[in-house]
Amino acid sequence: MSEAILQDEQSWREFITRECGIELNADFARSRVESLSNPDDPATKAFTEKYGEAYLKQVIHWFGRVVERGY
Repeated sequence: MSEAILQDEQSWREFITRECGIELNADFARSRVESLSNPDDPATKAFTEKYGEAYLKQVIHWFGRVVERGY
């Protein structure tokens, strides 16, 4: 993917599962929420620099929905 930001949850979900080949389940999502919620994590810093704080919050929200749904 280029520097484009996915605009909706369905596109985001499809990108992760189809393009990245990642099984989007509650355990994976929980680990991503934990990592992305840590502002000291180097990956979180890089993500925020590349995509911005608002998109970081959106992605954390989408991962949180996966956790809530128990996928």
